[in-house]
Amino acid sequence: MLHRRSRSADLQRSIVKFGDAGPERGCVRLPSEVWFGPDAQREWPFHRVVTGDGIGLGGALIDGIRHPASRPVSREFAEQVVRSGPRPELLEADPDALLDALEYLNGPRADDNRDRWSSWLPVFSASFGADHPRTSYVRMEVARWLAQTGDLAGGLRQQERALDALRKAPSLFGPNPNIVVARYEIADLQGQAGDVAGALSAIEQLLPEALAQFGPDHPNTMRMRDSLAGWRAAVGDLAGSVKALEDVVAESQRIFGPDHFETLTSRQRLASYRLVAGDAARALAEFEQLLPRMTELLGPADRWTLATRSGQADALGENGDPRGAVVTLEQLVRDQARYLGPDHPDTLSTRMLLAYFLGRAGDPAAARFAYADVVADQVRVLGPDHPVTLSSRRGLARSTGESGDPVGARAALTALSADHLSVQGPDDPQTLRTREELARWTGEAGNPTAAAAALAALLHDQLRVLGPGHPRTAEIRKDLARW
Repeated sequence: MLHRRSRSADLQRSIVKFGDAGPERGCVRLPSEVWFGPDAQREWPFHRVVTGDGIGLGGALIDGIRHPASRPVSREFAEQVVRSGPRPELLEADPDALLDALEYLNGPRADDNRDRWSSWLPVFSASFGADHPRTSYVRMEVARWLAQTGDLAGGLRQQERALDALRKAPSLFGPNPNIVVARYEIADLQGQAGDVAGALSAIEQLLPEALAQFGPDHPNTMRMRDSLAGWRAAVGDLAGSVKALEDVVAESQRIFGPDHFETLTSRQRLASYRLVAGDAARALAEFEQLLPRMTELLGPADRWTLATRSGQADALGENGDPRGAVVTLEQLVRDQARYLGPDHPDTLSTRMLLAYFLGRAGDPAAARFAYADVVADQVRVLGPDHPVTLSSRRGLARSTGESGDPVGARAALTALSADHLSVQGPDDPQTLRTREELARWTGEAGNPTAAAAALAALLHDQLRVLGPGHPRTAEIRKDLARW
């Protein structure tokens, strides 16, 4: 059931901004190790190439563009940045050291990162100008952390503002590579906000530019290919998504090695989409193989490690052990609340998955209560029209019906269907999924004729949009035969 798998399958990665900091060794920056791991006293080396006009052009992570000189981020300087707060004196002394320190300070809690970068944005703007590339760099970080705390609209506004500034900023070396990065981030955020088809189309058009700008083996190019696979799944092409991710994983292993962040996260998403496509046994095996490496290399507090635990629990439930999934997810919710925060979108999505498996384990009343609780928090944090909030509302309606109130379920799904149409459009897979639930509970509420008519119309649209091989198409046929 695709609607509830946004938790692990749709965890998105930002592509590397030019000027980004990262550890010198093979993996991308691992903030969880800085904060929680055994090497917490390590001074991580960062790299930033800055031309004479002050525009950062260096990629921190790739041998072909790494600056030969490296400068470690001083832990003492980073702590001074924390103590002093956003002061112009620190910026004026060495702006690139300050940017390195701010990157170093990124921890597992997205709200803390958002607040820190947001506090520095007006200082950079006042010192360099609102359209300076350094200011745009900070603005893109603000956008990234806004989105990770659930404020997709705010993140989108900041990315669009950064893109406009980057396009206007003069450069001695042609267009700033961050223009491609910002356009990708904008497309990705639009998809997360509900325009799935638009995101897919935009990133498909952007990929050739990324190939020309970065080359085929650059992490940015690989991440766009990974992202494209995810959006293909979101529009219903599950088989195509799995095949594309298999290719990305194979090439990531060749380019980066088996334990590189890029490889690990692509493997995580591949397992997630195998689960969405119905191959729960293989997905569970892949999650179980991946989780120890994620924990060892990224740390237990890393967002991707936690997402892998969620995927493993999801696959466990789908392999016939919903009670085991409930036990695992209850612990995961506690850990995410501790590491990421109780209002982090990932924590909320895990609570949604927990509610689902409470129902699957035979306790619809507990599922209904859990769904109602998480919907209230998602409306508060994400907003009533966020796609994940809409998915939780569908779960709440279903558990309402399964608790003995089919009329209440039908009423809730009728309202939800209208909201899906408004936010995501008639052909979005989530809109179709809600129509399927609405038809079911229309029949359960005592109107089998209307249920059959709704399912017949839905089957026509399902075949047109998702095709005869989609897992939900077979379920719709079964329901139609029943009613």
